[in-house]
Amino acid sequence: MAISGKTISNLDASTLATLREFSKPYNVYTAFITQSGEDNPFPVEYENTLGDIEWVRITGGTYDVISIDGVFTANRTITIHDKLFQIDGEFYEITSSWVSSTHILVSTSKVELTGSTLMDTLFNNTLFEIRSYSVVPPVTPSVTPSPTPSITPSITPSITPSISVTPSITPSITVTPSETPSVTPTISVTPSITPSITVTPSETPSVTPSVTPSISITPTPSISITPSETPSVTPSETPSVTPSMTPSVTPSVTPTVTPSISVTPSITPPPPSPSPLRLEFFIGNMDPYDTPLDACTYGITDENVYLSAGIYVPVLGTTLWEDQFGDEPYFGNGYSYYYLTNGSNSWAVKIAGDGEITEITAC
Repeated sequence: MAISGKTISNLDASTLATLREFSKPYNVYTAFITQSGEDNPFPVEYENTLGDIEWVRITGGTYDVISIDGVFTANRTITIHDKLFQIDGEFYEITSSWVSSTHILVSTSKVELTGSTLMDTLFNNTLFEIRSYSVVPPVTPSVTPSPTPSITPSITPSITPSISVTPSITPSITVTPSETPSVTPTISVTPSITPSITVTPSETPSVTPSVTPSISITPTPSISITPSETPSVTPSETPSVTPSMTPSVTPSVTPTVTPSISVTPSITPPPPSPSPLRLEFFIGNMDPYDTPLDACTYGITDENVYLSAGIYVPVLGTTLWEDQFGDEPYFGNGYSYYYLTNGSNSWAVKIAGDGEITEITAC
């Protein structure tokens, strides 16, 4: 391969194919389709960068194009094919609609004044192309906030103070004088009481009398102890008695705190697995018509109905339902034509009283 300025020459077929592939903003499936009788359509692939693609016949004139790898991306997948064509003076049409990342619905029908009729054997080496673009169109993103669990801690501290007051005051006085003195010692003790207090007064009298007073101590924020001693003696002289009392107060506080924390997070359980969804359609319920042409021409929709799960277009013998999960069939009158559509394709259908579709004409 020679490259000179902007001119590329002498490229082999493989290099040309590689350059052509990288120049496309999309992956493509191009094939020529042939179908006969009740057989599945047979594709002859011309180009395929989308992966495994299969064609399956659903019913007369209705076919399912299946992507094994699920490459039919929503809003980025288009189909290219003949829309309306003529054979021997008769008009025919091919329609297609995106269903999901794995399914595209294709139908072939004959066009008449009274409406369209689905039919097979209209693909005859017919070109059909599917493109899936890699460019993402501008859309408004949908933001789903992550749930934040609610945690409410419950703290209940347990405090059990221990208070122990054990003062021991035992003065011993022995007096042997010749006279009668009156000794009235007054002792006032005001310790600071906290959850645990131990009081051990120590007294050292200068005289050793033999006296055993009775002392009552009531621990409150301020404690006053006043023992009254009045011994009666006959001393020969008057001694001087000065008892010295120095209580030693040593408060000891040891609280026991045992917090109990209870955490109860709020947990959202996962949603239950949904049942297979029925495909939603729209029907004109208020004013059914006498002919398929009238239904297709003047029909409007005023109610939602649903086909059974896995059915993408109305098929003879299938049932229309009132909702997606219930067991209530749609009630038809059995003889008029109802206008039915899925938004991109429409039909005139007859519906029996048990919801069964008994006649179908494509609009």
